[in-house]
Amino acid sequence: MATHLTPEEAKAIRKRWEENGKPECKHTHIAREYMYGAHSDYVCTSCGEMQFYREAFNNTD
Repeated sequence: MATHLTPEEAKAIRKRWEENGKPECKHTHIAREYMYGAHSDYVCTSCGEMQFYREAFNNTD
């Protein structure tokens, strides 16, 4: 999976995760989301969850 995602790619990941029944996610693979060429958020590439700070994924259990 790419380390940079567009908002459309992140949305597709979230949709696929929801269609699979929203299984538990450990957020082990995080990518940066880029909009208009600038970094905007961090996105879990497994479930599509978005966080402003990468470290926030450690606190979502």
